[in-house]
Amino acid sequence: MPHADEDTVEAEVRVDDLARHCNPFDGQEWDCSPIPREEVLDRVARGELEFEPWQVVNIRHRSAPLDDVSYHAGRIACLYANPDRSPLDIGMEGHRDAYGDCRRVRLFDGNHRLAAAILRMDETVRVKVMEWELEALREFLPSLRVVGPGPACGPAC
Repeated sequence: MPHADEDTVEAEVRVDDLARHCNPFDGQEWDCSPIPREEVLDRVARGELEFEPWQVVNIRHRSAPLDDVSYHAGRIACLYANPDRSPLDIGMEGHRDAYGDCRRVRLFDGNHRLAAAILRMDETVRVKVMEWELEALREFLPSLRVVGPGPACGPAC
């Protein structure tokens, strides 16, 4: 679930660091088949871009069939050609207890943007994280560094 802005900070993380934990091309986040990188790049070359965001398509998809791989390839192609640099929403999921560590980094919003950043070979991306999750996230993402307060913090921060 995306984070509430009042408790977040903006940070930056290396794309390769985040991609080790969140692979948007595997299709798991959207419950579909893997998205071939070559298909995305072919769609860029042909200008076959999907401008409609997943939040809108997903609502309509619940009542109508959708070629998931084709849609996601087109959406990633669109964001490859038209970068959206807004922060990705990441956090921790799972738990650590006496029986083991089941925690993982979760990308709650921004999978298409991360996929496009991977294909463009961007060095870093901006992320929005809950302030209280920073320490745990740094265990998994050593390149994570805070670059500014969250949106609700305002000029007083």
